[in-house]
Amino acid sequence: MTNAPYSVSWDTTTTPDGTHTLTAAARDAAGNQGTSSPVTVVGEQ
Repeated sequence: MTNAPYSVSWDTTTTPDGTHTLTAAARDAAGNQGTSSPVTVVGEQ
């Protein structure tokens, strides 16, 4: 995806219950890169 707002679908039915830490990584054509601050989510089924 190249246009904001950015999103991703996550099928949590196949993810174990508990705490998960997510980050986003980005790169551009000039070779610049970065990673977001981590976000913690708690899932239970």
